[in-house]
Amino acid sequence: MLSWQADGPVLLQIADAPDLSAPKLLYEGQAKSYFLSGLANGDYYLRLKGVGGTISAPLHVSVVHQSLTRALLLVAIGALVTLAIVVTILWGARDE
Repeated sequence: MLSWQADGPVLLQIADAPDLSAPKLLYEGQAKSYFLSGLANGDYYLRLKGVGGTISAPLHVSVVHQSLTRALLLVAIGALVTLAIVVTILWGARDE
């Protein structure tokens, strides 16, 4: 979650170069925060531009995802725990 303080509408821009030479617009409006997701692994640079022309210092964001193997392992563990809970509940309900 990115958040900022501004007196009016802002433009939130992102680029993959530190000088933000070719920025893409992420958001334009009055909000004071933005949820950023869906980025691929890599380095990104963000900045705000105010309506009056003020430009913030760039913010560097480095994105590193977990490996797919680790993510699938965690899903499998969660599924086993859920299955164990359901079996325990059903086993206990059978005795009543």
